[in-house]
Parts: sequence; C-alpha cells; structure tokens
Amino acid sequence: MHLRSPSVAAGVSAFLWSLAFGVCVWLFLLGIHVSQAMAVLLGLLTLCGSFLYIRTSGRQGRLRRKR
Repeated sequence: MHLRSPSVAAGVSAFLWSLAFGVCVWLFLLGIHVSQAMAVLLGLLTLCGSFLYIRTSGRQGRLRRKR
C-alpha cells in the first residue's frame, strides 16, 4: 500500500503559505511594539503581496518521477 498526500490546488497552497507569512509579520510587528492598526495593515499587505508573488511565480506543476 502506497500512501500519498492529498492533492491541493495551487491557489489554496499559495494562500496558506501567504497566510502563515502574514501572521508571522503581524506577530513580529506586535512584538516590537508597533501600533495595532499599523501591524494589521502591514500584515494584510504582506499577505496580499506574497500571495500574488507565490501564485504568479510559483511552480506550475509537480515534477513526475520516471519509472
């Protein structure tokens, strides 16, 4: 029996990575005592920017192994 990971669409994967990065930036900004409004704004801008970058320049397909 060969177990495979579930298939995830490229857009969903890009969003999840961007969400994780945006949350990390938001927490970092709160940690260095930036105002809440500025931290949320920069976190959301990071999320949107990284989503667009990952989605447009990310790998389009998975590489297949030759048997």
